[in-house]
Amino acid sequence: MRASQSRVSLGVLVVVAGIFFSCATTSKADPFTFTSFQYPGTTLTVANGINNQGQVVGYAAEVPGSSVDPTGFIYDHGSFTLLVYSNSGTQASDINNLGIVVGTSGVGSFLYDSNTGIYTPFSGGGANAINDLGQIVGQNYFFDGTTFHTINFPGADSTTVGGLNNAGELVGTYRIGNTIYGFIDNAGTFTSISVPGAFGTSVTGVNNAGELVGYYFDSGGRHAFVQSESNLITFDLPQHALEDNLTTGSDINDYGQVTGYWQRGATVSFVATPTPEPATLGLVGTGLLMLGGLARARVRAAFRK
Repeated sequence: MRASQSRVSLGVLVVVAGIFFSCATTSKADPFTFTSFQYPGTTLTVANGINNQGQVVGYAAEVPGSSVDPTGFIYDHGSFTLLVYSNSGTQASDINNLGIVVGTSGVGSFLYDSNTGIYTPFSGGGANAINDLGQIVGQNYFFDGTTFHTINFPGADSTTVGGLNNAGELVGTYRIGNTIYGFIDNAGTFTSISVPGAFGTSVTGVNNAGELVGYYFDSGGRHAFVQSESNLITFDLPQHALEDNLTTGSDINDYGQVTGYWQRGATVSFVATPTPEPATLGLVGTGLLMLGGLARARVRAAFRK
């Protein structure tokens, strides 16, 4: 890794641990249409990222005919493209709106241009997400295109950055002792995130309207959540709602579509499309993009009340 700089600014630190979503409306309803998918012939398919075109990236284990394990993929509305970097086990972590994939492998992180089919090595370890500016986060760093910046939640035993948007807002997970918490880092201002009643919370993605996605643990298992301004939605894959709940929300695009996966024996991935249906999502998405800054301000205000 290149020389790093710290974005930690203790003078502007904001920590609101334990009161996240205290002003939010919690709903266990499922305001989504779910599409589940698995790579054919496998029992483990993990979705990690989604872009505005609805393209999903992730990885599958023991892919028939593949010479490596696991094998990365791009899932595009029912069609899979397999990704293998440097003939080693490959996991695709995220895809931006330009079709650039970031991922990890047995020989290091990489970029993949889905438009040209060209792979490029990336020197940052454990790359987790990429925005449309080509900025990347992973492990405990933010790469601005030139320099690596170290990200450490103050007082945490460990920090992992899981996502970012085009405004440079970073989200992720930090650990103190045996408990995990989510966080937002806005130019060095940290906000801690915990779903009420949860044993642990992780934030895995943020879109350009400031909507968050992630997962949390409680006595009923692991559940996905989406936070949009003051509204908190928690959900599990509906067909498995009466079984053990082991649902992970991985990423969210600017239309509010969420991707993630559910585990019980087999690991099944999904795309959750919010209602109203896609005919109106284009208008909603345009509004979200135009009002993204306002939405982000409102989200932060809701967290800090």
